Amino acid sequence: MGIFSSIFGRSTKHIIPICNVDLKRYLGTWYEIARFPHPFEKDLENVTATYNLRSDGRIEVINSGFKNGMKKVVKGVAWIPDTNCMGKLLVRIL
Repeated sequence: MGIFSSIFGRSTKHIIPICNVDLKRYLGTWYEIARFPHPFEKDLENVTATYNLRSDGRIEVINSGFKNGMKKVVKGVAWIPDTNCMGKLLVRIL
């Protein structure tokens, strides 16, 4: 959820990250079961977030969902700003 919040400029300062994260287990596709309001997801259904490890060590982020049968996709790249806390990611939209 922190990733989505950072993508759309909402403050995540009040969210405490879980620092002991195994990124290999985090990778893959995650299916939305609840959401905070974000402009990208407005009126979308079947929303997913897919995380893939890139060759440079960063993480490819693909957020997608459907509206009126049309797929909407936002891509970005995430990185870990502090290796002492693997659960805190920063994201840049591509």
